[in-house]
Amino acid sequence: MTPATRDEWMTVAAARMLRDRCVCFVGIGLPSAACNLARLTHAPDIVLIYESGTIGTRPDVLPLSIGDGEVARIEPPTALRASSSVASANNAAR
Repeated sequence: MTPATRDEWMTVAAARMLRDRCVCFVGIGLPSAACNLARLTHAPDIVLIYESGTIGTRPDVLPLSIGDGEVARIEPPTALRASSSVASANNAAR
């Protein structure tokens, strides 16, 4: 196995510093990798604000630029999805 690079160590260290439900301003490249690593491992409800101005972006793949379509796709955090599902179920039961 190849040893991790400095960039990979820095990305993991930065991801570990991010907490769930925090708001994080994100740049493209290593900052984006760190924020999305945090989101996919231990902070599913982190709110990402990309330098292009999008708020709440949850990319499936790392965006290549601030104009990438992945940055434009916005989904609510998991907590909001869960609460809206409960509300929908409650309204359906009425």
